Amino acid sequence: MRAAVRLQFDTQEPPQEGQTANLSTGGMFVQSKNPRPVGTLLRFELMLGDGEPIRGVGEIVWIRPRPQGPDAPSGMGVQFGHLEESNHARLRAAVLETLGVDGLSEPPPEPTPKRPSPPPRDPPSADLAAKSPRTPSPPRPRSRAKPRSAKPPRSQAPRSLAKDQQKAQPSPLVMSGRTKTLIVILGLLALLFLLVT
Repeated sequence: MRAAVRLQFDTQEPPQEGQTANLSTGGMFVQSKNPRPVGTLLRFELMLGDGEPIRGVGEIVWIRPRPQGPDAPSGMGVQFGHLEESNHARLRAAVLETLGVDGLSEPPPEPTPKRPSPPPRDPPSADLAAKSPRTPSPPRPRSRAKPRSAKPPRSQAPRSLAKDQQKAQPSPLVMSGRTKTLIVILGLLALLFLLVT
């Protein structure tokens, strides 16, 4: 719905004349080459027909800085903050009249966008079910056992330590072949020395 509108942003500025490109009971879009920033508060006077203008307070909640086509001019979206009850009723009646809806009935609800639902799955055919040997397995029960730690058990630590000590220090009863040969040679030399003397 289009209507003439007068906007007052600051008491020190002169009011600006404008035109609505869209009007509803909750707000309006005002065409403007230089829209004000989002969050700006304003007073407005909306002229509907020949009657008294509808006055109220609003806030700019979104802007379109540049035109984006013939049906999308630059401007600002204003949300109504305060509107007297009589003005609200007049605005609602004007919007319903523009929509071609009887003033006594409620306006049609705006359609909510729905997400496309996935196509329904066909149940598996009997042939496919007969060919598939897999059956769902029951869920495994959770174990109540405590988790194992990364440290080796205490009983294994002394054994591995004893093995390392055995490798580092050979047993006195176990002799290598060189040691045995050396002992035999030393024994023969000692025997010769005793015989000579």
